[in-house]
Amino acid sequence: MEGIVGKSGLLVAMLIGILFFVSSAVGINPLYGQAAGNPPPLWSIGEKKVLFYRVDFSDYPGEPVTVASLQTLMATVNDFYLDASYGKMSLTMTYPPVLRLPQTAASYAALGNEQDVILADVRVVARNAGYDYRLFDREIVVYSAPGLLGSLAQPGGRGLWLHTPLNLRTTSHEIGHTNGALHGNLWKSTNDSINGAGSSIEYEDELDVMGGGGTYHFTAWYKSVFDWIVSSEVQTVISSGTYRLYALEDAIPVGTHALKIRRDTKRDYWVEFRNRTVDTAAMKNGVLLHWGYDVVGRGKQSELIDATPLTTGIADPTVVIGRTLSDPEVGIHITPVGKAGTTPESIDVVVNLGTFPGNGTPTVNLAADATDVGINTAVTLTATASDPDGDTLAYYWELGSGIVGSNSPTTIMIWSAAGEYVVRCTVSDMKGKTASDSVIVRVGSPTADRIGGRVTDSAGQPAWNVKVAGSFTTYDPPLFFPVTVTKIAFTDSDGVYNLVGLSSNNYTVTAQRWGYLFDPSGFANPVASGGNPTAIDFVGRVNSAPSTPGLTGPTTVMAAQIDVQTYTATSTDLETQNVSYTVDWGNSTTTQSEYRFAGEGVQVNNRWTVPGTYEIRAKATDSFGASSLWSSPMTVTVLPAIPAPTGLTTTLTSPFVVQLVWTDNSSNEDGFYIERSTSGGDAYMKWTFAGANVTGTNIGLSPATTYRFRIRAFNTQGESDPSNEVVVTTPANTPPTTPAVPSGATVPQVGTTQTYTASAMDSNGHYLYYTFEWGDGTALMTQSPTSSGQTASLAKTWSTPGTYIVRVKATDTEGASSDWSAGLAVTVVNAAPGLPSQPTGSGSLTVNQTGTFTTAATDPEGHQVQYIFDWGNGTTSTTGLYASGVSVSATNAWPAAGTYSVRVKATDQYGAASEWSASLSVQVTEQPPAAPSTLKAVAIMMTRIDLQWTDNASNESGFKVEQSNDNVNFAEVATVGANTTAYTLEGLTAATTYYYRVRAYNSTYQSAYSNTASSRTMSSSSLLTGISTRGYVGTGSNAMIGGFIITGTAPKTVLIRAKGPSFSSWMTGYLVDPYLQLYSGSTVVAQNYDWQTNDSLCLSPVVWKGTAADIQAVGVAPTNSKEAALLVTLPPGAYTAFVRGMNNGVGTGMVEVYELGSAYPSTSRLTGISTRGYVGTGSNAMIGGFIITGTMPKKVLIRAKGPSFSSWMTGYLADPYLQLYSGSTVVA
Repeated sequence: MEGIVGKSGLLVAMLIGILFFVSSAVGINPLYGQAAGNPPPLWSIGEKKVLFYRVDFSDYPGEPVTVASLQTLMATVNDFYLDASYGKMSLTMTYPPVLRLPQTAASYAALGNEQDVILADVRVVARNAGYDYRLFDREIVVYSAPGLLGSLAQPGGRGLWLHTPLNLRTTSHEIGHTNGALHGNLWKSTNDSINGAGSSIEYEDELDVMGGGGTYHFTAWYKSVFDWIVSSEVQTVISSGTYRLYALEDAIPVGTHALKIRRDTKRDYWVEFRNRTVDTAAMKNGVLLHWGYDVVGRGKQSELIDATPLTTGIADPTVVIGRTLSDPEVGIHITPVGKAGTTPESIDVVVNLGTFPGNGTPTVNLAADATDVGINTAVTLTATASDPDGDTLAYYWELGSGIVGSNSPTTIMIWSAAGEYVVRCTVSDMKGKTASDSVIVRVGSPTADRIGGRVTDSAGQPAWNVKVAGSFTTYDPPLFFPVTVTKIAFTDSDGVYNLVGLSSNNYTVTAQRWGYLFDPSGFANPVASGGNPTAIDFVGRVNSAPSTPGLTGPTTVMAAQIDVQTYTATSTDLETQNVSYTVDWGNSTTTQSEYRFAGEGVQVNNRWTVPGTYEIRAKATDSFGASSLWSSPMTVTVLPAIPAPTGLTTTLTSPFVVQLVWTDNSSNEDGFYIERSTSGGDAYMKWTFAGANVTGTNIGLSPATTYRFRIRAFNTQGESDPSNEVVVTTPANTPPTTPAVPSGATVPQVGTTQTYTASAMDSNGHYLYYTFEWGDGTALMTQSPTSSGQTASLAKTWSTPGTYIVRVKATDTEGASSDWSAGLAVTVVNAAPGLPSQPTGSGSLTVNQTGTFTTAATDPEGHQVQYIFDWGNGTTSTTGLYASGVSVSATNAWPAAGTYSVRVKATDQYGAASEWSASLSVQVTEQPPAAPSTLKAVAIMMTRIDLQWTDNASNESGFKVEQSNDNVNFAEVATVGANTTAYTLEGLTAATTYYYRVRAYNSTYQSAYSNTASSRTMSSSSLLTGISTRGYVGTGSNAMIGGFIITGTAPKTVLIRAKGPSFSSWMTGYLVDPYLQLYSGSTVVAQNYDWQTNDSLCLSPVVWKGTAADIQAVGVAPTNSKEAALLVTLPPGAYTAFVRGMNNGVGTGMVEVYELGSAYPSTSRLTGISTRGYVGTGSNAMIGGFIITGTMPKKVLIRAKGPSFSSWMTGYLADPYLQLYSGSTVVA
């Protein structure tokens, strides 16, 4: 657990991107009714009427969420607000029907920051449906269309936007924004210094609904902003004392809910006590600290101060009983000292204010009545402490496992598991001075390691409260991600630390404390924990300060109430630490920046409001707390502001146009700003009028709205204060009159574009848009408004014949619409094209021969025409559109012989069709099929030859196979069907040469013959037809290698197998997934795995390869689908077969080679095979098998080699021993 006191550092805030919406306009956005982040008094008190708009879009229609589900959700939201506000704020909901917005969802999404436009549009649609937003306090827009911005709101405003799906936390969070709250942030201090320099991390206060956690209560600061906690419940601490805090979640009739302690000109500490947020001992026995401050023009910001930054989660950010949090730079010391025992529950907190010069440091000695005990044995721990100034001491115990000790010098602890436990007691005089001591208690028989040592400063004095961490990196077993395991400890007042409970490993040990750097003394990382080393020491040194920053910026400016000036500060740091900057503006105010890389610099802004001369300066502070000297002063002269205009008067020259007149009191202005607001305050929209004008006209006011106007003069140096403010209220809006029946063509031809006109009057003088509804399911609005009474027009292209009712309505620029006009009946007519001419083209074709056929037709209205050709066999072809009367051709080929009638129908571009034309008769006859090619014959056995050929025809009925014994006299031996490319002949005579040829045929013709192919069946004499070797298959050079030689002059067909899985029924340790590669020299010429599903890769010089079906047909296919096999015809030469395991698998495997027939004369022989592999003992011996077929004995030579490998291999078999078995009997 990290100590709190004894640390120094700046409190520097960094405002990062905030995910809520703030109007980009200067001042007020009239959509929201008030200034961003600046709600009026009682804005969050009482019953709040909420108008819940459910909207959809023409490109994403449908109800985004049902009223029933909203009622359920908002009931829980209302319960949350009643509880959090102590019954002071409630929500009453109104749900209009689904409202269709005028633009598509895609159009809104393309705008970026589309929420302004969506809210403005939905208000118009809702008012037309009878729902006036001005009668409500909040407006919620919900939609489900993709691409639109997610849930967001305007802090302190009326409106918020929700994207489905909805939930309690998000809805409550966004309503909190409308109450004026920004996000619940976490102050992330650099180097774990708790409240030192650092940055604000958005959303990270997980104990506040405005942060990233659950639906927890708002912070005390936010409840004060909402007026839920009144001033009598907030104790502003201005003097030291003891204060009682009641739980924030409980309503109290009298008492204190929060302490407010001023930190600096920007921030206050807010201290609160919670007992319902998280059910942990630390939460229920400590206080939470936040910083609260205003973000000008945005809202109120809260930042959680995490008192335990070395832990994660929301369980223990509290300052627990007996512990002191000190901010030494400003002299604030906060210590919760104990529960008060009241109902509702409360806690007592001591606050001491001041730096207390000369304050002495207390001492403490910790003792245990036993340090080596059994499991579940009580140990009494006693802290003997004293203070040189006689100050009352607080006791903070670190006992582990989330246990919170009492604020007393004695505590009792029982451990339920074996281990070494470090117990630490820190005593505090509650004024900034602390001391600590620790003992190690051994419980049971622990086996964990320990690392210990001492930390001193450069003078050899002990360094207290230094964090020492030991860490090592391991790998998460499932995914092998690196995981860092870290143990931490803190030094006591004597500088000693102990890391206990360590697993045996090599640890990187580091030391860390704010403002210092630490170097190893007498050891080097990593440190082996075995042996429990005790001298892993460190020596500290003071961190070097950054360089004095340079400061640049404008030196002559004008006093202003709005404009800011930008200044740049830049510094470097010897240790390249990140640097924060403090700028003193010479008027008792300062600005502190976020951290930047050393040398990068930072820009800071200041608003000069009072004329005068100021000396400004800057200093830099690095991330370890060391600060530079102040820079040399920069003199800034602030000039007086421009005299403000006076005597502003306004006149409504029409219901929604105002004229302004004012008096110009300045002689050096460049022009004037006209500012307009609907809520007062500082939220104004601006219009610029150049030159020394004394009048201006502001148009486009909304009806039934109260405006406030004022004027400012400006020039290049700034702007004046505002003039007097004048209030103008516009009258209510009335809709336009209903337009008369629209005018335009009533009997247009289809495809023509006609213009239709309409007009209406508006009593308020608004410009008008007109929406024409065409009666075909479409409508169109005029793009630009026209003045009242002026005729507007729109063009319509009629694309479909029929009768339509056209009507129109008028809509003024404020969104008020008239009723629909009476309808104009429009009948759109269309005549069919004339009868197409009889198609012309070839009347005689062969099967699949393409013919071209031509026709033409004329459309009486000159429309474009397309043609449908009926080919007389149940198929048609449709052309594109062509000009009327143009000859058009289409092609067709018939797949079957016969007589066909070709006819044509014409259809114009609007769908009117002619009758069918006269027919053209087409005679289609057969054509000869193409001859097959590349015929091959392969002898597989003594009585079988397999044929393969290439099918080159597309119109054959089948193939005829002919056979000859002399290559002269052929006889037909088989007929096969169309698209067949192989045939097997069986029952042949052994050792006989056969010749074959193939031809295609159809109903009319026969093709030419293919090439002639021959093969000789195998001899019936004895042959060495197969040999195999079984042994261990390893990786790399331990792969199983089998070599064989084909002699002679012609290719030879062989089957090569790699086995392993088929041994599973009688062997363990078999090769699970063999992978077979065939080499010719050093080149892979064939490879295979999973022989049934993976086609073999074969390259030159392989003459032929067999498929899985071919392998199955030869009768010696593998019995397991995971095994590998190659059926190939190879030219004479030496070959090597390598057997490995897929994915580097290992185990016992077998390589086999079988001699088969050939597509060539049998002058070639498989004369030898050799296998190289690992030779073990027992079942790991190398086993080779072979087969002799036929009826006669066969002479073979069998060798076992090893020593001859000695010149090029290590690990060779030194003394081979060879046995030949027939069955289970040794025969040689």
